[in-house]
Amino acid sequence: MRVQQGYWPAAAESLAREGTRLTLCARNSAALEATALEIRERHGVEVLAMALDLRDGAAIERLARDTIAHFGRLDILVNNTGGPPAGRFEAHDDAAWQTAFETLLLSVVRLTRLALPEMRRRQWGRIVTVTSTAVKQPIPNLVLSNALRAAVTGLTKTLASEVAAMASP
Repeated sequence: MRVQQGYWPAAAESLAREGTRLTLCARNSAALEATALEIRERHGVEVLAMALDLRDGAAIERLARDTIAHFGRLDILVNNTGGPPAGRFEAHDDAAWQTAFETLLLSVVRLTRLALPEMRRRQWGRIVTVTSTAVKQPIPNLVLSNALRAAVTGLTKTLASEVAAMASP
């Protein structure tokens, strides 16, 4: 079983094509259910669809718990969130920064924190994090995304080193 965070039908489609059972989450329940149904019908895989907001820590805990309860395991976590609103630095107040932080960075932290113990217990797992080309070169008018996706990339690289070090004999 693999979990996809965020709503990105192409990524889910690719995993389902390989026979992967999926948990999909998104805020838009109608679009989420339509995507889940389409994937079930097209690929014959089991899909657990959960409408939730990734800024909600309790919802993220429910997502991880329900995924493990439903499928009996969690093998791969795909962190993939939509971007925050466009705008220059001065266009965003503290609330916009907080929302972007919770959506882009804190959701990855929370989901990874919940997935790692299950992966360690089974002595196998993968965490894939999708960000943006903005981590290499900032994109004009996307200050929130540019700043926070760079933080997500730094977290992911650090985590890869830490977890790989723990897994080494």
